[in-house]
Amino acid sequence: MFPLVLDYVAGLQGLPPIQHVSVAEADMRPHSGVPTAASVGRNAVSLSTKEGQRLAVILGGGEILGATWGQAAASLLPHPADLALLGINKFISPALFDFIGKAGLRGKWPTPYVPDRELAERAILVTNAIGASSLGLLNAKARTAVVAALAKAAFVSVRDVPGQSALQAHGVASTLAPDSVAILQRLRPATEIVNEGDLVFQCSRAWLRSRGEMVLSQLVSLSKSYSRIRLLPIGLAGGHADDQALAPLVASAKSAGASNVELVGVDTVWDVADAISQAEIFVGTSLHGHITSMAYGIPSVGLSGISKLDAYLATWGDGLTPSGVDASSIEEATRKARSVSTAALLERSTNLDALSWENSVRVLAESSGQTLPHG
Repeated sequence: MFPLVLDYVAGLQGLPPIQHVSVAEADMRPHSGVPTAASVGRNAVSLSTKEGQRLAVILGGGEILGATWGQAAASLLPHPADLALLGINKFISPALFDFIGKAGLRGKWPTPYVPDRELAERAILVTNAIGASSLGLLNAKARTAVVAALAKAAFVSVRDVPGQSALQAHGVASTLAPDSVAILQRLRPATEIVNEGDLVFQCSRAWLRSRGEMVLSQLVSLSKSYSRIRLLPIGLAGGHADDQALAPLVASAKSAGASNVELVGVDTVWDVADAISQAEIFVGTSLHGHITSMAYGIPSVGLSGISKLDAYLATWGDGLTPSGVDASSIEEATRKARSVSTAALLERSTNLDALSWENSVRVLAESSGQTLPHG
């Protein structure tokens, strides 16, 4: 979604097309995404600068500052190879996990998504409302390298207060802004059709592992109060595997008598947006799911144990979204979330949209060498 948002804002600003780069070359257009060039490996895109010109590098996405090469590699692996690599991190050695990931991807930088200091010095580096609270999870060498690169940045914006505090502790000043997807309704206006009685539920494979029986019990109970319980896989990359968690859960719910529980088919990014925008309530672990529900003014419930979700809701939730909800309290939390007024949810949506738009415009201006007034 981040590339789509940035392309949208850049287009309205009359700016030239942006080249999108990630750790792997891919064409996500069949899923309504964008093509990406590789930043590493044999087919890496050139990040050199022409004489008299400076390369502009915009960092966007989630918790990219604390990401490791092992995590990047695991996200690209199909199941069950992702589990094998993640097992090395959990049971053998995080250092070996990262070494294997970096070697497999032919990485050059200390971490996968932050340029090394040399590139940061010769390029115009900016960050667009990124996650930074995971910075402390890096080893000392990688953390020092990331901080050194950010110290050379022209503009740094982060999406939550814990991330801003983490950077401040290392001497990096930043601007606080909502995630860029907060303007989602501009790209994908909500239809007038809201399926009253639809509850959309999502969780990852890892989150469900120790909570399966309780979640099943809660969903069966909720199925008596809602027309449909729709299980929505949002995180499909290795290490998330929402689909592998939710498909068996549908079968279990039907076996338990909840015939109105179904799995949502997801082929494009818009399938996720549509499922949430047309629902009565969203419940999940996915930060993207909550950013989407907040953009459309849909009530939501944040499940427990997801630090980046807790951080974002604490920063931008305005007390309207129950967070840190454990599996045994889902039904109770949905009642609380539904009691929040629609007017308050829509007001929050409007405010976040405006702040996000302002930040994205500034990011593009700063990356082109135009410093806008602070405000």
